[in-house]
Amino acid sequence: MSRTKTYVIVALVVLAVLANASGGLRDLFGISVFGASKEHGWADGLFLLVAAILASLTLR
Repeated sequence: MSRTKTYVIVALVVLAVLANASGGLRDLFGISVFGASKEHGWADGLFLLVAAILASLTLR
């Protein structure tokens, strides 16, 4: 893979982890990071992780 493709995949994975962390913080402590619900954070994290997987499969 080229360097740009690797950066795109890493960025998607990092954003997925951050979205899941925001959902987890909201779930555990009731802290709202961006004003979104905990379900919104979890769903966004899963969507971004699926996007990273699809990008890694298609950008070979």
